[in-house]
Amino acid sequence: MATLSQRKLTLSIRYTQLFAYASVLVALSIASLVLYLYYFGESGGGVHRDSPDGKYHAHASNYWRRNLHGVVEERLEIIVTENSTGCVIWRIKFNDAAGGKIPEYRAISEKAVRWADDSKSVRVVVSDDRELNLTVP
Repeated sequence: MATLSQRKLTLSIRYTQLFAYASVLVALSIASLVLYLYYFGESGGGVHRDSPDGKYHAHASNYWRRNLHGVVEERLEIIVTENSTGCVIWRIKFNDAAGGKIPEYRAISEKAVRWADDSKSVRVVVSDDRELNLTVP
């Protein structure tokens, strides 16, 4: 029959082993989460432009992420707001827009969002060969 000190030692060893297993499981969970976010996480960027008269603000952004099948999905978002009130005039979202031909806005920032000289419209590049022309009040 084991003495009380031997039982305590055995119990202490079991708790140490349990803690080691739990630590390994936590580390694997964190590594899996980081890998998931890196591989499937959304990335991208955008361009902001104020109208020449300062009344309006246009923002165009594009994002990429991988789905579970490894296919890259693209999303395009265009928002035009009135600076004085913050009221959204246009909000446009495209999923898998332009069949994967969306230019990276940060790379073509000067051409991506262009206001008309009279601030009545804004042109936003949506693919290599297409632009969207949005009028404002």
